[in-house]
Amino acid sequence: MAMPDSDLFEGGCPWRAVRFRARAKLEAIVESNCSICIKKAYLHIFVPEGDFELLTESTGSRTST
Repeated sequence: MAMPDSDLFEGGCPWRAVRFRARAKLEAIVESNCSICIKKAYLHIFVPEGDFELLTESTGSRTST
């Protein structure tokens, strides 16, 4: 993780099955159209692959409605 002048964030999905750590600047925050994200007021930010670390192993995926 090499992005200078940025902050370190940790997060994941609502079920805590996916956890991550990312270094990013808060310049490009976007709102989601996901029904869960809207209800919980979650925001999203895109980061370069080199500044992203997946903390959990991939075990499949879930969908939300």
